[in-house]
Amino acid sequence: VTETNLVNLAWAATVAGQATPELIDYVFSTTESLLESLPPPVLIQLGHILLGNPQDGAAKGAVAGPSRAELQEILSAPKGDPISRFLGLSNVIPTNTAHSNFAISILLALCRIRKTATPPYSSKLHEKVSATLAAMDIPHINEFAVFGGVYTLDIVLGDSVAIEVDGPSHFLESTRTQGDLRYNAETLFKQRVLTSLGWTIYSLPYKDWEGAKGDEAKKALLASILERPPVGTPSDT
Repeated sequence: VTETNLVNLAWAATVAGQATPELIDYVFSTTESLLESLPPPVLIQLGHILLGNPQDGAAKGAVAGPSRAELQEILSAPKGDPISRFLGLSNVIPTNTAHSNFAISILLALCRIRKTATPPYSSKLHEKVSATLAAMDIPHINEFAVFGGVYTLDIVLGDSVAIEVDGPSHFLESTRTQGDLRYNAETLFKQRVLTSLGWTIYSLPYKDWEGAKGDEAKKALLASILERPPVGTPSDT
């Protein structure tokens, strides 16, 4: 079994909630000395496995985003300013894992590939939502990288509150033609991990945006988003 296949196996088990501590320990011990040579997609999968498998007895903590005050500071800083780069990366070691040494190693590897990686792509839908928030004078950051880019949040409002602009690829294909959209497994896993890290995530499904006709209706929709239950709550479907 190659290292890539081993990581794929552990990632699938993590998404399904079936990864055992023994499997995770084996994957991390096998790959830790190879992080420099592993391709970026495999590094990101290892990050998913790390964040998705908190160890029993480990402290629950957040890979925190900026506070609202820090968000304002980021937005007002010159482009490329060190504080903007530092806070934008959100390079905080997660405190909900017992694998802190591996976390540091993989974070350093992820930061190295971010230096040459293509910036995250914002969909046309995301750009329209961001423009409407700007028209409403709501400060926000787009494409916020969590833990060196293991995950990217579409829109961060500060204080670990974020809006995910969920296009068709986030939902089961069989539900896209129906009125009741259902998240696919990968999206549910991302929501579960980020919620466990202390984030409050609100979803904006693409059909809601399409159904809001005109600028004022879209502003009203965004104003109502934060009044909905965040993802991961019992009332969330």
